[in-house]
Amino acid sequence: MALGKTVEKMKVSELKELAKEIGAYTKGKKKENYLAAIEGAVNNKLDSYKVDELRDLAKEKDINLEGKKKKLDIVEQIRLALDTDDIISLIGPVAGEPEEEELTEFEKDAMEAAGQVDKEKVTEELEEIGEELVEIEKDVEVVMDDVSKIPTPDMADVYEIDKRLTELVNINVEYANVGSLLDVGRVKFLDKRFLESMSMLREAVTASDEFIDQYQDVAYAFIIQSAEKILEECRESKSNDETAADVLIAAKRAFSKKGKRRSETVEKLSERAVQVYREQVELLEEAMTKRENLIKAMKVQGVDTFNAERYIHRAREVFLVGELSECMTYLEKSESIANDSKNIWIKEIESDVPRVENIIKQSQEFGTDTKEAEKHLKHAKTALENQDYSLCAELTKLAERKAMEGQQSQIQRAAQLEKEKLGDAQKILATVSPLVQEAQLYGLKTEDVDKHVSSSMSALQNNDYVNALTYAQKAESMAKYLRTQVEAEREKIISSGGPFKTCSICGAVSVKLFPNGWARCMGCGQTFQVISDKGKKKKWGLFGK
Repeated sequence: MALGKTVEKMKVSELKELAKEIGAYTKGKKKENYLAAIEGAVNNKLDSYKVDELRDLAKEKDINLEGKKKKLDIVEQIRLALDTDDIISLIGPVAGEPEEEELTEFEKDAMEAAGQVDKEKVTEELEEIGEELVEIEKDVEVVMDDVSKIPTPDMADVYEIDKRLTELVNINVEYANVGSLLDVGRVKFLDKRFLESMSMLREAVTASDEFIDQYQDVAYAFIIQSAEKILEECRESKSNDETAADVLIAAKRAFSKKGKRRSETVEKLSERAVQVYREQVELLEEAMTKRENLIKAMKVQGVDTFNAERYIHRAREVFLVGELSECMTYLEKSESIANDSKNIWIKEIESDVPRVENIIKQSQEFGTDTKEAEKHLKHAKTALENQDYSLCAELTKLAERKAMEGQQSQIQRAAQLEKEKLGDAQKILATVSPLVQEAQLYGLKTEDVDKHVSSSMSALQNNDYVNALTYAQKAESMAKYLRTQVEAEREKIISSGGPFKTCSICGAVSVKLFPNGWARCMGCGQTFQVISDKGKKKKWGLFGK
């Protein structure tokens, strides 16, 4: 059982007015509640009619009852055919209002708090909104269903066009034939052989037309492929989106059809490729500046940024020649190396704190006043907790210096401690000195390190153990950066190939000769001095032996 389509399509507010007008009351506020109430009122009215009265009503409303003999069938046929006006005229308007449903105490309080809001009006508006949302949801489902039925675009034609584009960019356009025909036609004309001249020049015109078409095809092919390469390399560009891909495909599909459409699509593709390229360049410049500033800041703090700077330099080089994808790779590599170096630097600083603590404890054992050193170390720990590593490094060195200075007055009474410091300085110098010598072989700058080495050795000769260790540690700290450069130079020498000589120390064929009279074993690290007697062949070996 149901009502006519015109009634069932009515909104909730309209159904409510119709139900109110014919006296079909219901407590429910949903659409199905009102439809059921109206349907019940219509059925009650039609059931009160006799069959003859129903047929007269159907005739009056122009309702076809052909084949309907039972009262139940006649009632259903009439009910389905009635519209709003028919229902009102059938049942008639009902005077008066239904008794309003009594509100609960909670609802009364809510009405008071809301300033006597019209409950019926609010309910009606909410129901209307609900109905509209249902309709919207249905529309969305229809649209989504239509979209899902759209077939995936066939890319087979694009693949064929790609093959054609590749063929065109690899051919050589031959235009010498056009010039030859033109020259021959000109000669025939001067010889007054006009008929032959006309024939030759007509061939020249035909050939030139073919040449122009082929030349344009090749030019457009190069433009399309150039734009495609730009889109492939400039992935980070904001304009390199689905629209850019669609423009590229459109240009490829329009390529085979000469005319205005082809030139317009290729021009549109060129404009988008230029925009993408410019955005990528701006992004790379910004990324390069950001990483350069980051590495500079790390270097100021004391981080070894030698290798990171090398990759930044390479990124700048490839950027200048237009290799944008390579540029981004080098930038990411430089940042990764810089962060690794920073982590190593942080670990060294963290390990320095307990080392200096031990030095202070040793000083205390020999009766040294270490209050100032302890104060600096305490501040260093606070800086470390706050991740201010540069300040921590400075305070740690200052604490160590103060502790060492306090020991100076106790040197005579703490001979054992002094010997340990002497041994530490000698060990450091034994490591740094060969490194400095090797760096000098490569032509690297070693003045600053060499100066601290000399100062440390001079202090050792004067039995100034504190300054000897201080200068040795400074030389060791500066040699860290020198070691990175030396290792890079070693790699260059090894990669350059022979000739190599046999080492008299380790026996490996890994001694490399340098033009300044020195040699070095790449296996054991031993340094040799080459001695040459006048008029004799140069000899080489450990200290010239």
